[in-house]
Amino acid sequence: EKEKIYIPELIFGNLLTSSNYDQKEKKHVGGKNGYGAKLTNIFSKSFTIETIDEKNKLKFTQTFRDNMKVKEKPKITKNSRKPYTQVTYIPDYARFKHPGLTDDMIKIIEKRTYDMAAWTDNTVNVYLNGEKIKIKSFLDYIDLYNDSKKYQQVVSDRWDVIFSVSHNDTFEQLSFVNGICTSKGGSHVECIAKQVCNGIIAFIKKKHKKEIKDKVIRR
Repeated sequence: EKEKIYIPELIFGNLLTSSNYDQKEKKHVGGKNGYGAKLTNIFSKSFTIETIDEKNKLKFTQTFRDNMKVKEKPKITKNSRKPYTQVTYIPDYARFKHPGLTDDMIKIIEKRTYDMAAWTDNTVNVYLNGEKIKIKSFLDYIDLYNDSKKYQQVVSDRWDVIFSVSHNDTFEQLSFVNGICTSKGGSHVECIAKQVCNGIIAFIKKKHKKEIKDKVIRR
């Protein structure tokens, strides 16, 4: 009512329409300033949003073209299906100087799909090219990386920690914060690694009377 446009158009077709600005507020989501989906729209030749309003039994469909320059009028039709939201887009390959999706791009999309299966609730089903990904927990996801024995502690609904022995004498980590893969680690990884190392150092000292340095345990 305030902006005189439908909410899906506001979300997917207008910049700076998010509310994730307060630096002091604790965040349980990733992203900022509402750019994510809109950047996909801007870098696409065609971008279509389709969603169901279950309460009013209506279906909303709208297509944007030519990097969000062309905005077709929304189509509102009657619909009694269960609610869903679907985004369909064709990237503007010419802007990326590619004729289409490269093998590397496809691999990134596949990885992000598996990532999604890892950090979403176990009631969420994730599919890749029509095939359901059989991951129901973070541990299932980690099994794809490491087949060694693992130790897991689900500390809370915000923290799920798993550790195992390295195969190459190198400290490696795989982590997510609010659904975003933090490939370079960060203070969250350091916080857990320090606790694990200190615990093992204390155990070895008590049981075997040996002093082991932190860097040895990390390897």
